[in-house]
Amino acid sequence: MPEPMPSAGFAKTFAHVLEAEEPKRFTTSMSKARRNGRIFVDWLRNERGATAISPWSARGILSQCRSRGKG
Repeated sequence: MPEPMPSAGFAKTFAHVLEAEEPKRFTTSMSKARRNGRIFVDWLRNERGATAISPWSARGILSQCRSRGKG
């Protein structure tokens, strides 16, 4: 198993410090039901192999030429 990237540890620590310092404003809980209007600090996107896609970004599948948000 590869060693964790240094940025992953930093991101996790930073996210949890934000949550501890301002719990009414920030959360590290991925569950939408537990966020209650707080800002979700997603530190998990800094792990090896983690992926994310932004709204309206190009995709590698011809039949699905773009990604877009719901709503």
